[in-house]
Parts: sequence; structure tokens; C-alpha cells
Amino acid sequence: MSRSQHDKWLDDALTDAIGSDRPTTGFEQWRTRHPQAAEMLTARGGGSTERTPKIWSIIMTSPITKLAAAAVVAVAAVLGVHQLISKPTGLGSGQLVRGPQTVTLDDGSTVELADGAAIRTDSAGSRGFEHTAGRINVDVAKGKGQFIVATAYGSVKALGTEFALDLVDGVAVNTKKPVRLLSVNVTEGTVEVSNKRGSRLLSENQGATVMPDSAPFACAGNQSIPAGLAEKVAAMQKAMESGDSRAYFTNYNLQVLFDMVKGSRPYDANLFGGDEVDLGQLKEAFADVQNPQELLEKLMSGPALPSVEQVYVQSVKLNDACDHATAEIVMLQGGQRLYMGYPQWHLVDGQWWQIDD
Repeated sequence: MSRSQHDKWLDDALTDAIGSDRPTTGFEQWRTRHPQAAEMLTARGGGSTERTPKIWSIIMTSPITKLAAAAVVAVAAVLGVHQLISKPTGLGSGQLVRGPQTVTLDDGSTVELADGAAIRTDSAGSRGFEHTAGRINVDVAKGKGQFIVATAYGSVKALGTEFALDLVDGVAVNTKKPVRLLSVNVTEGTVEVSNKRGSRLLSENQGATVMPDSAPFACAGNQSIPAGLAEKVAAMQKAMESGDSRAYFTNYNLQVLFDMVKGSRPYDANLFGGDEVDLGQLKEAFADVQNPQELLEKLMSGPALPSVEQVYVQSVKLNDACDHATAEIVMLQGGQRLYMGYPQWHLVDGQWWQIDD
């Protein structure tokens, strides 16, 4: 490609980026059309735009400058020239930031805000911020001391870690009860979740739920909840969020359910979540099943699990005999609809099995 052809190609590229009818090599005309981009190029050079036309004519006809100008305008068209030019290196104290976007804090930590999420940067000199709404993912810069996220329900203190926070505020569609909670899930490292009611230490792949006037609640590592029960609660939660029907139904003691369907075991409210009428309907529907595996396949062929994006476990309570447990959960569907549920588990032959959804 000859020099003249090269220049024409650059002129055409600049024309396409700027959107002019034809390329203009005179800086004054270009600057009139794109003052902010010109200001950026001038600032980078450390000088004033009030230079001699001859010098600017030389500068603006150089291939490198044309490419730089085209790049500035093209990027500005997508991101907005104001954001491109005036984006600060750090967030000021007390600044409100809304999602969807990812921001970098002064200490190098990053916060990814989902649509509807919001944070307010903390006072000068402290690491962290205030979480005021929605779901966020935090990646804390390591080796710089403690990092604290304050919320209306408690604080999350971290040292070099990754975690997700979700502030939920709404009303359950089915029960009409208000739902207000903070969900904490740790991806890497350790965090301490605390409020005036108590605290909970969470490590990798653990989570907790915090509600107004309640201590942070977590199944895993909770001394008041048997480990086997905590595992079954987590399995239910994972199956619902992934829409895995097989994993969901295998949380039930299918042998016990099969025996009741076939009449070899009497109805027991502790082993079946419905009443005797419900059991009678199951007997009719599954009259032809020959074993627990066929029962599972029949259940799998029924209606699919409802689409659940998040399951928040608010509590798990055991009876006095410590052989029956009831949970209170909140399910998020469709990005905004909240439903409450009360699944139950019973201890059968030393193992915990779900009996009610």
C-alpha cells in the first residue's frame, strides 16, 4: 500500500468513526465537532488547544493522530465521552453507586453490582463500603487489612476474600408476609457476619442468612443442627436452584414412601408431608409401580420443578426429641417474585430424609 493510499485508508477510517460526510484535516473544524475528544488529546499532551494552526495541521494529518482520534471517538460513542474522559481513578467518600456495573475501590478491591444493586462508599481512611440494595459480588484486595461491608442487618468483615451479598426486601406472594434479609455466600477465604444479636464465621462455600433482630443463621457448622440434616438442607437448596428433579427427589426416603403407597406401612405424618387424603391420591396415581426406583421415575415424569433462582434458608428448627425438623425458606422466582416454604425432614434409621416440600 502506497503512502497516499495509506493516508486515504486512515481518512476513511476516521470518517467512519466520526460520522462526517468527508474527512477533515483542519484541527479547528474537527475540534468544533468533537470538543471533548479534542480536550482529551490535548490534556494527554499537557498543552493548550490554542496552538498555531500550522502545527495542528501537521499533527492532525499524521497517521498516528488520525488513528488515535478515530479510536477516541469510536470508544466514546459506545461508553459516552464524559465517562471516558472524566472517570475517576477512585471513588470518593460517601458516593452512591448503582448497578449494573463493576467498580474498583481505592484499595484495589472490586465490586460487581447487579441491576438494582447499590452501595455507598465508606468514610475516608477505612476499607469497605455500605451495601444498601440488591445483589453484589465482592473481590477484596488481599494483604491490606480488614475490610468491612455494613448493611442494615449487620456487618460482613473479610480479610482477602471473595463473597456475594444479596439484600432482599419484599413481600411473599403466597403468604403476604414481608421478607427482609441479607444473604451472604463465601467463594474464597473467610468472613465474619455479625450484628447485635450474634456472629457467625463463614469459610469457603459456606453461607448465612441474616434477618432483622435475628442472629446470622447458617446450617453448615451450626452446633445446634446435626451435620446430616445440614447436608440434606444444602442438597435441597442446590437441587432447587439448579432445577435438578432427580437430585431433589432422592432427598426423600423412597423406600418408606413406596411402602406407604403399597399399604405395607401405615400412614405416618412424620414420614409423609401430606394428609391421608393426599396419600390416597398417591396410591391411585402410583398403583402400578413395582419398586422404589420405578416410583422415582414416575415422580421424574411428573411436572418439572418450578424455576427457582435463589433459595434463602431463614431457619431450621428441631422438635424436642431432635428427630424432626422444619425449615423456613424464601424462594426467588422470575427475578422479583418471592415465595415462602416450610419443608420438613425426619430422622429415619439414623438418616435425615425430606418428607415435605
